[in-house]
Amino acid sequence: GGADAVVTDKDGNSFEVQYKCTSSAKLAADKIMKENGYPGQMLYVNTEIAKDLQEMLKKMELDGKVPLGTADRVVDSGVSIEQAKRVARAGTTALPTAILAFVAVGAVVFICNLKKEGTVNKKVIKKTLKAGLIGGCALFLFHLAFNQFKRLK
Repeated sequence: GGADAVVTDKDGNSFEVQYKCTSSAKLAADKIMKENGYPGQMLYVNTEIAKDLQEMLKKMELDGKVPLGTADRVVDSGVSIEQAKRVARAGTTALPTAILAFVAVGAVVFICNLKKEGTVNKKVIKKTLKAGLIGGCALFLFHLAFNQFKRLK
C-alpha cells in the first residue's frame, strides 16, 4: 500500500505516486479498492485502462467501496502496457551484455595467462573463469543500474 515513488514538481512540492499497469481496469480497480483507494497517492495507470478505471472508480465511490475523490486521482501515464513490459524486461537485455563481457574478459585473461604459463593448465582455466565471471557479473549489474538511471530522466 505504500507509494511506489515520491515525485517533486518544479515548485518543490512532493507527492506520492502509485503505479498500476495491467491489461484490465477491473483488476486495477479491485487492487485499489483492497488498498482503500491508496489515500493521498496519485494513481498513474497505463493508457489502455485509464478512462475505464476512472469510470469504475466513480461507481465504486458511489457504492462506498473506495473513498470519494479516488477516481479524480487517476492519471493516464501515457505509457502503454507493451512499453512497460519492454522496460520490465531489463534483465533479459542485460543477460547478453553479461555473456559477451564474460567471453571478452575471459578471452583476454586466457591469452595473458597462457603467455605467462606457457601451457593450458588448471591455473590458467581457473583464472580465466574467475575473471570472466567477475567481468560478466559487473557488467550485468552496471547494465541494470544504467537502465534504472535512464528511467529517472
